[in-house]
Amino acid sequence: LERTPDSMTLYEQLIELCEVAALKDKALDYTKKASELRPKSGGWHFKLADLYSKSNQLDKACDEYLEVIKYQPSIISNDFYSVRNLFTRAKRTNDLIDAVAKCDLKAIGQYYYVAQMIAEVLRESPNSEQAIQLLERAMVAFNSQRQYFMENLRDSNIWKS
Repeated sequence: LERTPDSMTLYEQLIELCEVAALKDKALDYTKKASELRPKSGGWHFKLADLYSKSNQLDKACDEYLEVIKYQPSIISNDFYSVRNLFTRAKRTNDLIDAVAKCDLKAIGQYYYVAQMIAEVLRESPNSEQAIQLLERAMVAFNSQRQYFMENLRDSNIWKS
């Protein structure tokens, strides 16, 4: 690292070696450094979020996932349910909704991830302005899937308020 401190390949190899050797703290340190060197790289933030999540540092994991959504929302598409569950456990669902509302919704990949998240929030809090605004954006972004969004909102508790 002294000769090539910006070598991302070297960081990848060091992190992998640390993980194999069960040196979690070292792996975390190298991943932090790599994400600092490439602050707009969603991949490094995703890796860091995963490590934080595995070490039960939920708030830090959420912060990193917010960076992923900001820079490369498509990265979370394969793990959207896990990411959503992490935010729920950390009691930061509103932060997730805000981040998703600000990103290119189609970059997330699947409309049903967004639809189900909105429905879940509205079931818990039917007057959530954030969820309603996200629903409006999602209906425009996924125009051909409006039926699916409405089917996810059929819970009578949502419509009582």
